[in-house]
Amino acid sequence: MRQMYRRFPEALAPHLATLFRLFREDEVPVLVHCVVGKDRTGFTVAVILRALGVAVEVVMADYLLSSRIRTMADADRRAATARIVQYITERPASEKMVDAILDARPEYLNAALDAVKERYGSMQDYLRTCAGLNERAICEMRERWLESR
Repeated sequence: MRQMYRRFPEALAPHLATLFRLFREDEVPVLVHCVVGKDRTGFTVAVILRALGVAVEVVMADYLLSSRIRTMADADRRAATARIVQYITERPASEKMVDAILDARPEYLNAALDAVKERYGSMQDYLRTCAGLNERAICEMRERWLESR
């Protein structure tokens, strides 16, 4: 799972400019989804939240809410996940493997965020390089979408 998450920054990169254009041009609401709704979606939402200046700890807490998927997964979903794992790995899937796939764990999102830092230097540099968001654009987005308290 960590290896998969490390690939998310590059996988999302071609879509970042479009995603942030929607927010900048008020083309909202925006629906971000994937099959289970925690991996690619979790990373994408983490990037959006970080662009808005949300603290890493808060982003992580939001992502970890997705761990409910594992506890809510019924027998059919677990069996389907096991079949997919068996197909990909060509060996039976253990309960531990199924749990790892259905769970949201800090080390997963941290792997993606670490990859951003290693490849781009920072989230700001990632957003600038891949989404075309300079400091001014980020400030404008924050002014538009954040409520002051």
